Amino acid sequence: MAGTINVSKLRLSFGAINVNSMNVSTLGNRNSKSLIKVEGVTSLRHDVLFISDMRLKDKELEIKRLFGLNKNESYKIYVNSSNEYRGVAICIKRKI
Repeated sequence: MAGTINVSKLRLSFGAINVNSMNVSTLGNRNSKSLIKVEGVTSLRHDVLFISDMRLKDKELEIKRLFGLNKNESYKIYVNSSNEYRGVAICIKRKI
């Protein structure tokens, strides 16, 4: 037919990404129970976690290991501070 425009439908499908933010109350501090806190945070199985109030100082490698290898989910963690002052981190599930 003259003048008919054939328009095809475009479908985009995006999977849901579960994002959460948490204050972990001095995770990495020498008196904190780091393993228990990491297990609690990762048990929720979010895809992306924004974590505040991390005080890593000399425990940065230990905390990264705990997020990378735990019984719930494995996360890659990016931190902005490795000193005794408050810092934040972004944890991204390795499966994404």
